[in-house]
Amino acid sequence: MSRKRWDEAVEFFQRAADRSTDAVEPLYNLSQVYRLRGDAAAAEHYRRLAAERRQSRPGAARGVGADLDPKGGGDGHRAGAPEPAP
Repeated sequence: MSRKRWDEAVEFFQRAADRSTDAVEPLYNLSQVYRLRGDAAAAEHYRRLAAERRQSRPGAARGVGADLDPKGGGDGHRAGAPEPAP
């Protein structure tokens, strides 16, 4: 995604999500692509789908992005983690 080929990234992660209906990561990655594209509604939609899928898997690991604050500004800080010192 470093070259901002968003459409290709969306297609790739959507195919991955369709092929692996229990995988959380493709949905989370879709949420991040849409966030980076500035589409907050789509980003939130896929973030929620990822969270629902993660919760529906008994004993599943928390997975990618599970510990990120969903209300954060996308800065990558963990929910409840202390802010870095200035």
